[in-house]
Amino acid sequence: MTLENNEPIFIHSLFRSGSTYVYNAIKRTERFYIYHEPFHEVIANLPTEWADFANRTSQLKDLLRHDFLSGGYFDEYAPLLEEIKQNFSPDFSYKYYFLDEQDDAPPLKSYLDGLMKGSPRKPVFQCTRTSGRISWIKKNYPSKHIFLARNPWDQWFSYKVDAYISQTPQFIYSQPRLPKVLQAIMEVNGFRPL
Repeated sequence: MTLENNEPIFIHSLFRSGSTYVYNAIKRTERFYIYHEPFHEVIANLPTEWADFANRTSQLKDLLRHDFLSGGYFDEYAPLLEEIKQNFSPDFSYKYYFLDEQDDAPPLKSYLDGLMKGSPRKPVFQCTRTSGRISWIKKNYPSKHIFLARNPWDQWFSYKVDAYISQTPQFIYSQPRLPKVLQAIMEVNGFRPL
C-alpha cells in the first residue's frame, strides 16, 4: 500500500476489538501521529478536565484491562486542547454516528480538519465510533482505511469489563438516523431506544 504524504489513515473497529492495542503499537513506532478515539464523548471534557483525566490514567488502564498502554489515553490531544474546545461537539460521538456520503456535516469536517492540521506527522485515526460513517469519511478525505475485527465470542466476553462499555451499543442504536436494516432488527427484537 503506497501512502500519500498528507493522506490520513483511519482504523475502524467495533468496541472491544483490540483497537487500543493497535493504537499503542502504532504510537510506539513514533512514525505516525495517532489519535485515540477522536469521537469519544470524553473529548468534550478534555480542555477543562485535562489534569484530572491524566491523574486517573492508572485507574482507567486497570478498569479497561489496558495495562500494556504506553503513556495515557488521549496524550496526543494535549497540544490541541484549545482547538478541541472550539470545534468538538458532543454530537460527534453518537448523533453523527450514521452519515452517508451525501450528508453535509460542516462541524464534523472542521473538527477533523483541525486534527489533521495539528498533526506533526502523518495522521492516523483509531476509531470505534466510525463504522456508520465510513462512506462519509471516504467522500470527504482522500484516505486509507483498515477495519479491525475480532473473534465475536472474545469481543462479547470483553464487553463484561464495565457497564459503560456494554451500554454503548444502546446509545448507537438509539440514534434518529439509524439505517433501515438496523431499524428492522431493533423492531423485531423489541428494542426500546434510550
